[in-house]
Amino acid sequence: MTLILHNYGDFAVSTIDSFMHRIIRSFSFDLKLMNFDIEMDTALLQVETVDSLLSDVGKDGFVTDILVKFVQERAESDESWQIERDLLKFSDNLSEKKQQNLFPGWASLLLKNWLRSTGN
Repeated sequence: MTLILHNYGDFAVSTIDSFMHRIIRSFSFDLKLMNFDIEMDTALLQVETVDSLLSDVGKDGFVTDILVKFVQERAESDESWQIERDLLKFSDNLSEKKQQNLFPGWASLLLKNWLRSTGN
């Protein structure tokens, strides 16, 4: 406690979000993130991630195979072959706190896709 009182100027209380923002800003040059914004709108982030995923069709064999099979199954069962809505719904399910332990790489996948979509 005495250390905090004597070095009060160095002491800061912040949310985890603002703490992470400070860390990312500190390493922005190393991460090649010269100009970046923090996006708090998860719906927008999900839409951008789904768009990025769909743009990888034909480029990434793994993604292409999975999405083609999914579209074929939907077409065979007379459901819509337009899967954007289903992928967004799936993304909503993944974003729920209780689901994050089932797919621990979700956050890094979203970040990777977002960075790729923004050209960083």
